Amino acid sequence: DGDGIRTVFNELATVEGGAAAMLAAQHLNTGDGSLVPEVAGLSDRCPIRFTVEFMDTEFVESSAVNSVIDLTDRKLPEREPCAIIGAVRSAVSIPTSLITGLR
Repeated sequence: DGDGIRTVFNELATVEGGAAAMLAAQHLNTGDGSLVPEVAGLSDRCPIRFTVEFMDTEFVESSAVNSVIDLTDRKLPEREPCAIIGAVRSAVSIPTSLITGLR
C-alpha cells in the first residue's frame, strides 16, 4: 500500500530528524568535534547552551497553533525558544509559521 509506505517513511524521518537535532545540541553543548571539527572546544569559548523540545501537533491546526502560542508566551526564567522547526504537514506548518513569524 503506497500510503502505508509513505506513513512509515514520514514517521522514521521524523524520529531521525529529532535524534539529529538532539545529537547536534549535545555536540554543541559539550564541544564535541567528532563530527564537525569546528565545534571542538566550543563549550569553552561560548556560554550559550542549546536545548531541544518536541511537541505533538496531532496533525490538527488548532492544536498546533495552541502549542506554539503556549511555547512563545513563555517568560524568563523558563526557556524561551529562539528557533522553531515546523511540522512536515503543510496544513499544520502554515498556521504555526504565521504565529512564530508574528511573535
